[in-house]
Amino acid sequence: MTQSKQPKEVIKNEIEGVRDYINEFLDTRNNGEYTSIDWLDNEDINFSITPIPLIDNGLLGRDVTGVERYQYTVQHSVVFNYSADVADMIENSTYFKQLSLWIKQQNKEGNFPIFDDSQIVEDVRITQSPYLFQTMPDNQKAQYTITISVYYKQQY
Repeated sequence: MTQSKQPKEVIKNEIEGVRDYINEFLDTRNNGEYTSIDWLDNEDINFSITPIPLIDNGLLGRDVTGVERYQYTVQHSVVFNYSADVADMIENSTYFKQLSLWIKQQNKEGNFPIFDDSQIVEDVRITQSPYLFQTMPDNQKAQYTITISVYYKQQY
């Protein structure tokens, strides 16, 4: 696993790092979209991330030198148009396929979310495949969800 090559300002908060990372993907779509934190409007097409609580604050283990490895996980939710039209269904699925391929490419290039200086991100993975979470009462919009985990080591 490689260390991030991105010479960006240090972000002191994991959620900000993941939000900015997903926003980089959204920038490639050129639609002026951005990711909210803990907020998902069901009126328009929009994107949100919500941290998922993990046992022991995501601590995966400690090596013999005392370096701790952590997992930081978010639920990435998206509201899209929803209908019986197959074209809508394919378009909704395509977003997640593109996101998955983009994450794989970013891992290969060593481009990861930026956390605190003492946190070195080593990997980003989709840990739960996308699924239809709910439809809105008017059946015109639907919320889809995917789980993304960031693996990092904490240095003291």
